[in-house]
Parts: sequence; C-alpha cells; structure tokens
Amino acid sequence: MKSRQSSRFANFNSRLEILENRIAPATFLVTSTGLSILDSSGNDATGASNENAVEDLIFGNDAVVFLATGDKLYFDANGNLKADVKEILLTVSTGNAMAIFTDLDRDLRFSRREFTGLLTSGGFGGTVNGSV
Repeated sequence: MKSRQSSRFANFNSRLEILENRIAPATFLVTSTGLSILDSSGNDATGASNENAVEDLIFGNDAVVFLATGDKLYFDANGNLKADVKEILLTVSTGNAMAIFTDLDRDLRFSRREFTGLLTSGGFGGTVNGSV
C-alpha cells in the first residue's frame, strides 16, 4: 500500500502554485527620497506579477504595492526608513488592496499627495489617512 500512495502523490508538489509568499502582516514604506516602496527589511516591495499588470493597465503610475489583511503602508516623510506612527497612510483590516503612486511633478521622489489610487477587493475594510 505504501508504494501505491507514493505513486499516487508523486507529482502532487509539482502542481502547487504559490499564491502569496508571506503569511504575516507586513509594513511598507513609501520613500520621500525616491520612487521606491520598501518592505520593513528595506527591500523593494513592488514588482510582483499582479503589481506589474496594474502598472501596465493604468497609464502614468510609477509604483504599485499589494497589501493584504493586517498590512500597513507608511509615507516615510523624514527619511529615517522607519514606520513612524504619524506617517501611516493606509491600514488594511480585511480583504486586499493595491496602492498606486504617481510622481505627478516628475521630481523623482514621492510626496503624500502622490498617493493617486487604491484598488480594493470585495470585503475590503481599512483606514486611509489623507486623500487618494
């Protein structure tokens, strides 16, 4: 019977598709010194296939970041690369969202007013501090 189970499940792992590589809530920082959105480790948080698809569909945006339940997005106004409480832009309580940023004045850095769009899933709940 053991060999039967082994052959039955031999290719099971090859059919799995990773949909999301993180399971814990994340913190993201929109930099004020450039056109970057970073995770809490300082790595680029953009570039996933779904984010790239949105960038291709919506003309003129410069960065898109995917947020899931529990995630927080901060605008790093003072450039210290830390999630300061006064700098929070968006908290996702339920569902998913994509935050869109556009360098409107083309100065090669983001400002708070360049948070230009928010795509949300059904059942989205969250808090936006400021305007979109």
